[in-house]
Amino acid sequence: MAKHYVFGCGRCGNRLSLPAGGNRSGGGRGVSQADSKWVLSYSLRDAEASDSPMDDVWNLGSLECPVCKVTLPLLGFLSIPTDEQERQRELDTWFWDDLKCPNGHRILKPT
Repeated sequence: MAKHYVFGCGRCGNRLSLPAGGNRSGGGRGVSQADSKWVLSYSLRDAEASDSPMDDVWNLGSLECPVCKVTLPLLGFLSIPTDEQERQRELDTWFWDDLKCPNGHRILKPT
């Protein structure tokens, strides 16, 4: 099994697994949990390395900080529609209050 990082949710007991490797130098990640729809920021400082089985995680696109222009991947436990209007309707049901870039700037819901 591939080694991965496990992040605990600050709002519920869910745990998110992300594959190790790639550009994971401690930068933030924007993650939506399908059951709670909270979009939260994570960094490697919040993670533990693990070899346990991983849940499926979907790449839902990316978000850019409006201040420092850092790009964060948006990941989720479920896929969302690819049609632009349906996708926006789904994103409108999520809670975006806690999403920040690694530099602490708030990232607003995409419109």
